[in-house]
Amino acid sequence: MKRGNQGDGGGRPMRVLTDEEIIKVEALASTLTIPQLADYLGIEKSSFYSILERQPDVKRSYKKGKSFVISNVADNLVSKAQDGDTTAQMFFLKTQAGWKESCVRIKTKQYKDRSDDLILKDIISSLLDNKDSDSDIHLDNQTLNTINNLIKTKNELSELKDLKERLDALEGK
Repeated sequence: MKRGNQGDGGGRPMRVLTDEEIIKVEALASTLTIPQLADYLGIEKSSFYSILERQPDVKRSYKKGKSFVISNVADNLVSKAQDGDTTAQMFFLKTQAGWKESCVRIKTKQYKDRSDDLILKDIISSLLDNKDSDSDIHLDNQTLNTINNLIKTKNELSELKDLKERLDALEGK
């Protein structure tokens, strides 16, 4: 027959992590989730949460282990971003600076009988209209080809103009 009140004895004794287990928790916290840590220690997830509340040194070691790896990864991310890795820069700005991406789609179907200059003006106007929306601009192939052709033509004209100026300069000497 049981003596005393419910909760006074009987049942499993409370699990207390040893110093060695606490060191393991700190080392593994960087790579394992709480359920995985509980499995590693051979206890239920709810028991591990109870231990975190009962044993401040376990909670401190768990947080220290998590913080260590987060700090290392963050340092590497910032370093890559500063070295010009565009993906790292975008990820950092989205997660740390609140940047968002939205899309502006520009289709050229309505441009069938329009000159390249008018198409380009419309594209630039669309971009300027959306300049404050942190937009990610997606252009269809026809628009991209038009822009590339215009750039190529303008570059060729610029080269011809430079060549003409050099020829004029040579003739003038």
